Amino acid sequence: MKMGSGMVLLGVGFLFMVGAVSERGGSEDAAVKASIWWIVLTYLTHTIGELCLSPIGLSMVSRLAPVKLASLLMGVWLMSSFFANILGGWVASMVGDVGALEIFGGIACVCIFLGAIMFGINKKLTSMMHLDEVG
Repeated sequence: MKMGSGMVLLGVGFLFMVGAVSERGGSEDAAVKASIWWIVLTYLTHTIGELCLSPIGLSMVSRLAPVKLASLLMGVWLMSSFFANILGGWVASMVGDVGALEIFGGIACVCIFLGAIMFGINKKLTSMMHLDEVG
């Protein structure tokens, strides 16, 4: 549930960025500024979302991975940040062509959708971790 909440919070953070872009009215003029509160709200929700997501993900890997592969799969979990940063750079390079509103809106939708999937598979993952057997 925490991972799903973290993903939804990340999506909400990007919705705040959509609000910032909308406040600017699509102006290309660099002198037109959005309120600082958009970025404060974005950082707040992204930080809380990341705190819900990252440590829980590593814990899930250690609980769900077969004993022989636990260390390898923890490395894969941490290496996913590498691929996420490459993907983030590629998406950021498209902002000039596609537009900030579309980029932030798309990322928000994907994050919220993935959070909903995490909510949907919560019971299955919980049963796989055998949490009810642990004191």
